[in-house]
Amino acid sequence: MEAERDVQLTFREDVSLEYMIKLFIFSDSKNFANNKEKLKEFINEKINSSFHLRPKKELINNFIDSDLPRTEESFENYCRHHFEELLSQIVSSENLTSKDAVRKFIFNSFRYEDFEKDSAQFEDFIIVSRTNPQDYFKRRERVLSKLKNLFDVFRGFLNN
Repeated sequence: MEAERDVQLTFREDVSLEYMIKLFIFSDSKNFANNKEKLKEFINEKINSSFHLRPKKELINNFIDSDLPRTEESFENYCRHHFEELLSQIVSSENLTSKDAVRKFIFNSFRYEDFEKDSAQFEDFIIVSRTNPQDYFKRRERVLSKLKNLFDVFRGFLNN
């Protein structure tokens, strides 16, 4: 019955890959009961088959390895905590002006399911250098790259 449900989900186009991975993480299937390595092996096989899921691999594996309960609430809290940790690191290392503005930019990207490289919001948290515009463009690309990676890891796992 459980396998039948999983097969049915694969044929629905509106079910996201992230949702399917969550189903396996929270599964209480006898195949994975108390066997983290078997679960990780199964999930990693699915992750490796999708370019879209590969950035999420470390986050998912670390959650499975943790002693946290395998529940949706626990996973959401885990994701939120790690998102905030990584966001703080980026804001600090790049000396961005507003963590809240960066968070808003990322969550707008989640909402529209698209990372907008040319967003006007970008100027809300990075200062334009009037004396050295070339430095600004290099820095902007570096920050965008870090934020895109953050977006790719957490897209589908964080909603608001």
